[in-house]
Amino acid sequence: MKRNFLVAVLIGVSALFFFQCSKQRIEEELISYESLDDYFESKKPEEQVYTIDTLGTCPIVGNLGTLICVDKSNLQFPNGDSIYYPYILKLVELYSPRDMIYFYMSHTNDDGLYGCEGVTRVRFFKNDAELELRNQGTWSLEMPSISPQESISVMYQDESEQNIRFVASSQNFTVLDSTYSAQMEQTGWTSGGKTILNQNVASVSFNSETDDLETVTIYVYLPDYKCLIHVQNPYEGLNLPINAAVKIIGMAIDSDEQLYSYYKEFTLEEETELSVTLSEATDGSLTAYLSSL
Repeated sequence: MKRNFLVAVLIGVSALFFFQCSKQRIEEELISYESLDDYFESKKPEEQVYTIDTLGTCPIVGNLGTLICVDKSNLQFPNGDSIYYPYILKLVELYSPRDMIYFYMSHTNDDGLYGCEGVTRVRFFKNDAELELRNQGTWSLEMPSISPQESISVMYQDESEQNIRFVASSQNFTVLDSTYSAQMEQTGWTSGGKTILNQNVASVSFNSETDDLETVTIYVYLPDYKCLIHVQNPYEGLNLPINAAVKIIGMAIDSDEQLYSYYKEFTLEEETELSVTLSEATDGSLTAYLSSL
């Protein structure tokens, strides 16, 4: 009897050891990837540089149609001194999900998800010093739009966040024929957005038997809402509006700079768990899909 008991105990211990070793081996075999920071940096649109002098025109028109006007008297050096001509305007325009992804942007804040109409970064410089707005000073911004909507909030960068995130101000853009117009009270990163109010949601989560998803950059795009979401915790559920068209892209790069990707498109009707397996990709194929979002 004791012999049989000892045999049973040994078998049980061996089985538990085998299970734990097998589980550990499976977890260790998940493929991990390197940071995409350098790759994304190489893909970012170039910052545009304009010289403003006494002959300068107003508005300055960006490559993608952004219109900017500023009165020199509204600008000052950090120590409060007045500026004089010429000075420099630097502009970044982001109107596509692709370009926003290169900056790790996400249309999420404390109010939840929001639809984004565009992002700009506008800065002014003189003698390599970044200029500030005077007290009560403003500058004029118009963002292009094929079909501008009402109640789009002026949004400014949330400086408390590590990545570029935005919070809504109390001000809304004025809707013109083909632009959103506002007098901006800050320089730097700005955006226009509208909170998505939808009580009917379902959860989307991710798993993988092949890839360590914590080393994969995953984005969700809701084209009907113009909402781009950087998935921070892939193994946890992400609540999205029911019946929303959903586009998923996972991206990664290895130590040999080989790119990998995962794509999925569907209409969200119920709680969904997606099994992710990355495949080799090229710069061309990845860029093409990002451009199609």
